[in-house]
Amino acid sequence: MSVIASIVMLIALSLFVFSYMFFAFWQHLAENITTDLRKRYIAALMHQEIGYFEVNKVEQIPAQIAEIFDTVQASIGEKIANLIFAISTCLSGIIYAMVFGVAFAGSCVAYLPILLMIIGVFGM
Repeated sequence: MSVIASIVMLIALSLFVFSYMFFAFWQHLAENITTDLRKRYIAALMHQEIGYFEVNKVEQIPAQIAEIFDTVQASIGEKIANLIFAISTCLSGIIYAMVFGVAFAGSCVAYLPILLMIIGVFGM
């Protein structure tokens, strides 16, 4: 029993380390993309005609920039990373189940359409 507990502990520790590295990579990527987009947006603002600033309120531009790019950074850094992590975890679980527990995985897959219909009915 202690051998199995040790193996599970090593798997959990490695999952923690690699998932932290994965999410840190996506946060770093989101920060770099957002910084580049901010630079491009400011450069585009500097090339605007003066009439643009007469129509739009100048004091609202920094707040709009911050709001827009915070949304972009959260979308890239957190939401895409969570989506990729969830899909890869689900697929690896299905593959593992199909390799090591074919009979149980097959019976679970047989009930999958029924479960999806229930989720579809009550989820909306």
